[in-house]
Amino acid sequence: VMPNKLVKGLTFQADDILTAIEHFPIDVLVPQRKKKAYVSSILAKNEVNRQYRYNRKLFKRVKLGNYIFNPNLALKIEGEWVNIYDICQLEKLRYNPKNEKTLGDEAYYQRLNESVKRNALILKENLDYSS
Repeated sequence: VMPNKLVKGLTFQADDILTAIEHFPIDVLVPQRKKKAYVSSILAKNEVNRQYRYNRKLFKRVKLGNYIFNPNLALKIEGEWVNIYDICQLEKLRYNPKNEKTLGDEAYYQRLNESVKRNALILKENLDYSS
């Protein structure tokens, strides 16, 4: 079992995801999917060691309610499998409430929403479920 201090700095919880997605517009994420019960169920159903028919093995549970992305998760990009940690700068995905330049800035949220939509399309095009 990992010490609480270490777990807190390296993992995420359902509440962290909810904080990150609370500003997503309805056309990106419907309100029903912005609830803790829903997010928690998605995390639990997609744990690496979980036996579930539709499990995508996306997350590794480090401690009760504390997750990391599956270290073996990879996406096929231009014919090459690339580890998720090499693609994403995950440390930049963390919500930063102290960044006063972005809070309340509608232009920022518009750019963010466009970026999310663009990245979702790119990921959909590059995911290869048949392999």
